[in-house]
Amino acid sequence: MNGITLDGSLVRLNNSQIPYTGCSGARVTGGDTSALTASGNTIAYNIVTNFSRWTRTYTPAIHWGGVGHWIHHNTLTDAPHAAVLGGGNDLLFEHNSIARVGFEVDDSGAFYTGRNWAQRGNVVRFNSFSTIRTRVPIFLGSPIVQGLYLDDEMSGYEMYNNSFVDCQVGILMGGGRRNHVKFNRFEKCDYAIQFDSRGIGSFGPNCYPDCPAWTVKMAPTLWHSIGGSDDDLTRPGSWVATAPWAIRYPELANIAEDGALGEPVYNEIVGNSYCLCGDFITTNASDIEQNGGESSGTMLINANIDTSD
Repeated sequence: MNGITLDGSLVRLNNSQIPYTGCSGARVTGGDTSALTASGNTIAYNIVTNFSRWTRTYTPAIHWGGVGHWIHHNTLTDAPHAAVLGGGNDLLFEHNSIARVGFEVDDSGAFYTGRNWAQRGNVVRFNSFSTIRTRVPIFLGSPIVQGLYLDDEMSGYEMYNNSFVDCQVGILMGGGRRNHVKFNRFEKCDYAIQFDSRGIGSFGPNCYPDCPAWTVKMAPTLWHSIGGSDDDLTRPGSWVATAPWAIRYPELANIAEDGALGEPVYNEIVGNSYCLCGDFITTNASDIEQNGGESSGTMLINANIDTSD
């Protein structure tokens, strides 16, 4: 009941309409993760609407995985759960319009990804997210969904020049490192940005598999971010410490050596504007310093402007 499934290299899905699917609109995989070889796949100028009609969750308009996809100029609207789900490396997601999704769930995002320290090189830019809100009663947790959701220590995303209008939360970062939020516009959002420090004190370079109990779901995925259960990314000889990984993402080669594994370090929230939002940023990270920088090992929060007046 998916609209179309694509797997391979140099595959194109362009100028198509995919309405009223029971499950996902399009699912795309490709590229070689071990060699960081890009798939060259493109999904562009499509309209995917009223998806997830039968299976109401985890059946997005676009599900992606692998390396080097270019997803651009698509319109993704009207569904109960996420519009975009997946994970991988070197995704370029740009000039897409996402509206009226996530209205039947909690703790979700219009664009959702999570639990990986090694999926780097991903860029989300020049997209619009509008009317991203829960519309039904929620009985567990709080009724809130995000436009862009980096869950459970997701790291290394570049998010810039996006617009978020009428979202419960524009961007949520659940910990993570080296995420950059720059020059985005937030309007009529309950919260523009939510950020937390859920990894502080929970990880160390040698804790896996004996990390704190609450991380039981998160830790295995983070530690084996690339090559599966046989590849601990903190050990010498891991993929991240060898070519091409160490060349493409040099910060991964010694990820456990800065003494801050699991801490929200090297993040930047800079040059964003917000209008008629409840709060610009909410966080429980006690070690975040306003106007700090990478040299302080915390977060750079600077030059964000309230344009409400």
